[in-house]
Amino acid sequence: MRRSLCVAVLVLCVAGCASVPNSGPVHIAKALPAVGGGIEPNVRQFPAGPTVGEQPLTLVEGFLGATVDSDNNYGVAKLFLAPGTSWNSTSGITLYDANTETVTRSGPSEVEVSVHRVGIINSQGGYQGAPGSLHLTLGVTRVRGQWRISSLRSGVLLSTADAQQELQSVSIYYLNRTQTRLVPDPIVVPVPLPGLQAALATTLVGALLGGPSRSLAPAVSTAIPTGTSLVGNVLIDDNGVAEINLAGSTQPSSSQLPQLSAQLVWTLRQLPTVKSIRLLDNGAPLTATGVPSQQGIDAWPQFDPQAKPTSFGGLFSNQGHVVAISRTVPVPLQTAGLLAPTVSANGATVAALRAVSGGLTTLLVSTADGSFVRRLTAARLSSPTFDPQGDVVVVRGAGKDSTLIEVPPDGHKREVDVHPEISQQGISAVAISRDGSRIAMVVGPPGRTELVVGTVSVTNGALVINGGLTVIPAGQDVQGVAWAGANEIVTTVRLGARRRAVVETSVDGYTVTAMPSAGLTAAPTEVAAAPGQPVLAAGGGGIWSLSARHWTRVASGSDPSYAG
Repeated sequence: MRRSLCVAVLVLCVAGCASVPNSGPVHIAKALPAVGGGIEPNVRQFPAGPTVGEQPLTLVEGFLGATVDSDNNYGVAKLFLAPGTSWNSTSGITLYDANTETVTRSGPSEVEVSVHRVGIINSQGGYQGAPGSLHLTLGVTRVRGQWRISSLRSGVLLSTADAQQELQSVSIYYLNRTQTRLVPDPIVVPVPLPGLQAALATTLVGALLGGPSRSLAPAVSTAIPTGTSLVGNVLIDDNGVAEINLAGSTQPSSSQLPQLSAQLVWTLRQLPTVKSIRLLDNGAPLTATGVPSQQGIDAWPQFDPQAKPTSFGGLFSNQGHVVAISRTVPVPLQTAGLLAPTVSANGATVAALRAVSGGLTTLLVSTADGSFVRRLTAARLSSPTFDPQGDVVVVRGAGKDSTLIEVPPDGHKREVDVHPEISQQGISAVAISRDGSRIAMVVGPPGRTELVVGTVSVTNGALVINGGLTVIPAGQDVQGVAWAGANEIVTTVRLGARRRAVVETSVDGYTVTAMPSAGLTAAPTEVAAAPGQPVLAAGGGGIWSLSARHWTRVASGSDPSYAG
């Protein structure tokens, strides 16, 4: 388990999105740029303490507004409390929609706060959406003639409007199962004041040493030996060199050091003041063959979490014929009558669906230059997705009878173990991340589908889906799913009776952004995405491509996909 992230003046908090508006960006907090970008300095507006003669309602409203400032363990907010009042501000944070806030007098010494809850955060910085109504009662009393809060529940109540000004998402990086690619584990931190970059660097390294979040842990590994700790703080000199002094009972081996270095470099390269890192072991340079003690932030590109698939270009189906975008159609896919064509990340394997007699659908799989083999036939099959090992994963059936099926290259299909809470709702579409660590699933009954992200592990050679985090809740009528990057998922949601939008969400649901709608004249229900590739959307019998914030119709068709 990751240790607590509260260090120095940084108290972790998080934000989320309650619903998707009709247009424009819908994120409610600052997300860092793509890996390699930097945290922008924030101009902070500090809240004031209570005023003389303040009445209970405005007192409580002022207290809620003061929680935007976490400095000195919410020093300003505590000015609203009566002496001796117990308030544990570190037990968690609840995000709410400020537009729904109502503060009423519920008794001579009580004030009730009612809000629409958006999400919650634990002390490790992990966000989880939790939409619903929340009612809190705060006690008030007079202290030397002035009203003060005398009782309140533990934790912090923070509006999404305040969170948007003060917070941003960062990622801690771990290794996928094959230790060939980095996997982001997002957390949320306050935008640091100028001069506090070293404190944030210390927070991030501490989080990395503490290990991945509980949800991601089954799917990833770390090259950092157990028991490794940080000696003192991370120091950043005037040249942007971040010095990281590690200590532990076990020194990382020469074979571990490249992966360990990659985890640290990619985690700290998010800070604009960091230009390189220097690794120490109890004050001595930590090096190995090919691994200097000082490494630039552009080191270890081979572990790039946003690495592009080696198979470039898109595919879609037009009346049973496979059509390619910026590539050639693989030989097996040049056969007529195919739906949902897709290619593995390395281009070595292809898969597609074909309608057969009796109202059935069959899954066809082939090498890129071979002939198709029938692998699975059922009344309903979802569009296939590949994992990094070239296994095909597909949903068989519908509703509560749906099952997730894994089809390895040898054809020995097996049912994937999925958490009962997910399988009982029914799965209609899936997409496995290109690092193989996560799976995005469209879950639920028609019209009330939600986007759920689970983590992928392997037990006795078979895939296992661990749990599931609701990223876009039921009621949005989620349809279609694709991975735009290691931390970004593209899907479509309903805006009204006849309107739909393409949205991009982070894997935890912390940031959900509506993509531009200009030029998209159909209601999209399918999407395709990949690093370095334009997002594709399908609906109403057409395929659209997004470029420069405008959609252009490519052709008639359906079932768009990119490799992987």
